[in-house]
Amino acid sequence: MEPDPDERDHVACDGCGLVVDALAALTRFRVELGHLEGPLQLCVRCSPGGPATYWTHDLDEHLVE
Repeated sequence: MEPDPDERDHVACDGCGLVVDALAALTRFRVELGHLEGPLQLCVRCSPGGPATYWTHDLDEHLVE
């Protein structure tokens, strides 16, 4: 599933592509690789120890189908 541009709260995990309805359901990392840099957003399945684990206690409540 692709994030819906009309729904500003719909965002996708960069690891598995899972679409959720709240940015808090994803852990955001700033990544630098040589001269390239940018954010990565990962769900609790892809980053089980990240802050999203604490902000989103039940990931299933935030899944967009």
